Amino acid sequence: LLGSIDADISSDSEADDAPEFDVPSMNPSTRAMIRMWYGEAGRLLRLSRLVEPIIQQSKDDVCQFCLGRGSLRVETCFTVEEMNRQFIVEYPECKDDIDQVLWKRFWHRTQKYQTICFPCLQRRAKEKHERIIDDDRSSDDADSLGDLVTSELDNVSSAILSAWYSKARTSLNR
Repeated sequence: LLGSIDADISSDSEADDAPEFDVPSMNPSTRAMIRMWYGEAGRLLRLSRLVEPIIQQSKDDVCQFCLGRGSLRVETCFTVEEMNRQFIVEYPECKDDIDQVLWKRFWHRTQKYQTICFPCLQRRAKEKHERIIDDDRSSDDADSLGDLVTSELDNVSSAILSAWYSKARTSLNR
């Protein structure tokens, strides 16, 4: 079987066919911003790992919406990012270093949970999707776009945004 493979066929993974991208040069402010984002992402990952067991222990035996008992999952009411912001406000000395005990204590005191079953989760996602589709901001008139168009947009930008939104809505309704 292996002998029947044609040796003249090239592989898609050959390096000589791949496009070569230049490494962009970054100015110091861009480099500093990327380092800040990277550091913040690392902090959020460490904080999430610390509280993951606490989150899983908070799962109830029934769905809080339909009282179902199957396919349950626990959700937090506040994201780790929101909790981190509150934590830093309350404990500014922990901005750079994570005090694990203090973080877990803060998490227990502040975080709220909800247990939801898979059918209720699907129903919630479907209702959210339907609200997006039923949104009446799809007119080509810039004044009817409501929140989407701010006073900072000029007529050309408004027209482009309106046309894009109408096409997107049309493609969703197909």
